[in-house]
Amino acid sequence: MKRLFIDTETGGLDPKTSSLLTVGLTSWSDGVIYDSFEFMLKSDVYKISAAALEVNRIDLTAHDKIAMNLKDFSDSIFSYISRFEPEKIWMAGHNVQFDRAFLFENIPQLRDRFHYRLFDTSAIIMHYIDLGLIPESVGGGMEEACDFFKLAKPMLHNAGGDAQLTAFLYNELIALGRNQFQEGYDAALGLR
Repeated sequence: MKRLFIDTETGGLDPKTSSLLTVGLTSWSDGVIYDSFEFMLKSDVYKISAAALEVNRIDLTAHDKIAMNLKDFSDSIFSYISRFEPEKIWMAGHNVQFDRAFLFENIPQLRDRFHYRLFDTSAIIMHYIDLGLIPESVGGGMEEACDFFKLAKPMLHNAGGDAQLTAFLYNELIALGRNQFQEGYDAALGLR
């Protein structure tokens, strides 16, 4: 089944009062990552908190030189997701509700293209913690999850890099779940 991993970098925590700066999209199907792109949105007035800039480390002057206006940004995203047609897109990510809120606030027409269900690696990690498959110290954070699964973190807080990294993390979570299921199944059949 196809998934579209998404990540955003923003000017704050509220999509109604903070700027959307970048969107990273990664196409995934059955464990294979096909490609990743990052789209940058230009604003006439950027609404960004100092705390957000400290996290995402975006140089607004450089960003503004290469970012797209809202129409081109929207057209680029629609072009990228056209590969999923005609079915609804299954959105995935790490704390993906946050990213979805910013994306839909800025491009409301996208709502019709996405399935209402989400795949959230943070929620899966918390479920695995509850099952005792992952230590509680991992928590729901991306950095801690990457450390636990020994995934390289070359570009944390870069939307394109984080969307791709989340797809790799999802593959690790699937593998862990499959291994645990197989061990339980084998034990139930007396094979272990």
